[in-house]
Amino acid sequence: MKSKKLLLTTIAFVAIAFSAQATVHRVNNSPGVDADFNNLGTAISNASTGDTLYVESSSTSYGSISISKKLTIIGTGFMLDANDSTQADKNESQITTCSWNSGSEGSVIYGMYCTGTMYVNADNITIIRNHFYVNTSYNNCIQLQSGHSNIAIVQNFVQHNYTSSSSSYRCLWYDGNNQNIFVSNNVFYRGNSASFTSSTNSYAYAVYTQSSNTTSTFVKNIFIGQTYIYNATMEDNIHVVGNFTGGSNNYFNNISWNTYFGSANGNLQNVTMTGNNVFQETTDGHTHDEDGFWQLSPSSAASGVGKSGDDCGVFDGALGWKLSGMPPIPAIFEATVPTIGTPSSGINVNIKAKTHR
Repeated sequence: MKSKKLLLTTIAFVAIAFSAQATVHRVNNSPGVDADFNNLGTAISNASTGDTLYVESSSTSYGSISISKKLTIIGTGFMLDANDSTQADKNESQITTCSWNSGSEGSVIYGMYCTGTMYVNADNITIIRNHFYVNTSYNNCIQLQSGHSNIAIVQNFVQHNYTSSSSSYRCLWYDGNNQNIFVSNNVFYRGNSASFTSSTNSYAYAVYTQSSNTTSTFVKNIFIGQTYIYNATMEDNIHVVGNFTGGSNNYFNNISWNTYFGSANGNLQNVTMTGNNVFQETTDGHTHDEDGFWQLSPSSAASGVGKSGDDCGVFDGALGWKLSGMPPIPAIFEATVPTIGTPSSGINVNIKAKTHR
């Protein structure tokens, strides 16, 4: 069986390519399912470098994983019951912690639901269209260890809502000496509700980057919570709430509820974030904890004010947001499977499927 292998063609753009050598493995830990593996850790151990693992929907977590070889891991997406035409099985592909170690360079992870920290301790790792929801004392959702380069973090919904007054808990954190980090079209959500007022918790960081010898690009992200970024180019981002601390940054066409980015270079300051002035909020039934909530309202202050004349925020641009983080492979979103058939007529199964990009 041949696979679709996901490759990072540049640090600024993720594309799909085909591999004639890699093998696809099905992973499903649901009882009675005839998959190649029922344990994700075992699948990783037995896979060859360059293989693809399709991690299927399950009501049971696949646990913590550690990777030391180049792999593509593809889950089913997230918030599958919050958006239309996602998956027939609304369970997600859930893991706890994930570690990308030396040897995993060039790996890609898509469409997973992570409830612990994802540690990046290798170069050339792509983290795309995943849902991070941490409600325990894991310090960070995504953590870049020191001394790595060419990491792409794209189209993820990253939420950390654990509360403590004694330590910092962050959606994205990375140490110093990380080079060429590309962060695009993500929602970084520090908290479990959006009050659209200044954050009073000094430990509630949406993003925290160390200032020592780092280079980053932040494009079309949404920051909900305090943000601490140094040595970065920032374009078309929306800072919804919380303090912003930064230095040695270049700001272009960002929007803030306060004055952090100033008004030069197309930046907008003191933008009201409530009352559908930016986001469509609850007009379509979504809550703050769902990706659909963060779509722009029809007359949004963020519409058409990006650096290239497009919208700020996660839904526009070459890497525009895909609802529910659907991986770029076909998905069955509706299935009718009778439990009884006959020898003459068999079982008539009706399915509806569509492709995703």
